[in-house]
Amino acid sequence: LAACDSLGINAYLSTVLSLPYSSLPAGKSERAEYLADVLADAEIIIRSVYDRYSHHQSFTGFYLVDETCDAWLAQEKAEGTTYTRDLYAGQSEVIRELDEKLLIAIAPAAWRSDTPEGFGKNLYELIKSDTEGGRPIVDVVAVQDCLGREADITVSDSVYTAYTDYLRYCASGVRTAGAEFMNDTEIFD
Repeated sequence: LAACDSLGINAYLSTVLSLPYSSLPAGKSERAEYLADVLADAEIIIRSVYDRYSHHQSFTGFYLVDETCDAWLAQEKAEGTTYTRDLYAGQSEVIRELDEKLLIAIAPAAWRSDTPEGFGKNLYELIKSDTEGGRPIVDVVAVQDCLGREADITVSDSVYTAYTDYLRYCASGVRTAGAEFMNDTEIFD
């Protein structure tokens, strides 16, 4: 971070927790208990990172690495659950308590398992404020393009063209919630 300070680079520090949706326990009460334990660990990590690094000028905020995706958000919607939102909101609450100026970023993956409209709506529901005109639970959403998951390194024009719909609907949902939208272009070798 000292190098970032001297170079004027903004740094988001990771919470280093990862809660794959597929690893959640089956029962609702077990899931609630599991989520409470994850959030208790997250609070320890967030406070420790903040205490250790907040004096750095480059420390801009936190990146919540519990990377959700369009498929998991669609599954939660179908089940009528909000585990991912609860996870992000719980961490956001701790961060905002420490410093309201810190930014919070997430990077959900666009596996293109849901429709562009569905993913955009689900992102809005994921991050929207609980109060009218309030701050969303995260400030920055950088959708991972997942374009590099094809059978070879070449991404076809049709895939790029289809992805522009995801960008449009995701940007709309995120911006309507009051957050900044970015595209996380990932290239895999």
